[in-house]
Amino acid sequence: MTTTRHDPFAAWKQALADSIDATVRYCRKKGTVGMSRDCLLANTRPPSGGPGGTNARYYYNQTGGFFDEALAMSKLGTRFVR
Repeated sequence: MTTTRHDPFAAWKQALADSIDATVRYCRKKGTVGMSRDCLLANTRPPSGGPGGTNARYYYNQTGGFFDEALAMSKLGTRFVR
């Protein structure tokens, strides 16, 4: 019997990916064609209960790459990051 490991943060990462997409759409509407990963991280609104701004950079880097996983799940984010 094989067991699959359930990620308890999967819904939160998906919400973060949706927030990344919303940030990318807003930035493109304002004329920005790309930005660095850290700038996108600082400008993305966190899902409820998550850190934001410069505190988010420290938190996401300490938790094993939550932001990078959400960025990979994002439809628009990977092409927007330069």
